[in-house]
Amino acid sequence: MYLYNISFFVEHDVHDRWLELVRDKFIPLLTANGCSRVRFCRVLRDGHPSEGATYALMVECPGMEEYRRLAGELFDEYRTVAQPLFGDRVQWFATLLKDVQ
Repeated sequence: MYLYNISFFVEHDVHDRWLELVRDKFIPLLTANGCSRVRFCRVLRDGHPSEGATYALMVECPGMEEYRRLAGELFDEYRTVAQPLFGDRVQWFATLLKDVQ
């Protein structure tokens, strides 16, 4: 089992619109395309919350084929919509984790 984690840092001035996009469009896109275990969390941290908010979107992938599809075409869909809307006001990076239990 793999866990694909995408961490987002969202500046305050675009926060509400970005959150709406992820909740109303991107997560439903994932679930409609077979991603049944999706977690979306706000990261609590001691940093500088006045600068923005940090989120983690985690999707379980049973194998590498599902991961490649998620990281490729499904996340490309997010990028195609979000990049023109938010530019560098939303920064992100992805991490692939492997379950060791």
